[in-house]
Amino acid sequence: NPNYKEQFAAAEERLSRLGYAVVNPVMEEGYPYRYYINVGLIKLVHCDAIYLLRNWHRSKGARLERQYAKTVGIKIIKERRKWRL
Repeated sequence: NPNYKEQFAAAEERLSRLGYAVVNPVMEEGYPYRYYINVGLIKLVHCDAIYLLRNWHRSKGARLERQYAKTVGIKIIKERRKWRL
């Protein structure tokens, strides 16, 4: 998804305005894929919920994060067509 950074930033802004402390997994580029996955999971360990953007199922990383959240009982919230929480 070439627009992932913008989509993550928009979701972070919306959730922050609602008073949530947001952990955005997007990081600067230049690292191996494995690094991003490992750091993302480390961040997720400390979260109360995971917010999945539309089309999350197209991302291997998002699928892994969802499975982790499901396995350990972290609340899973999915973005809807018309945004609301």
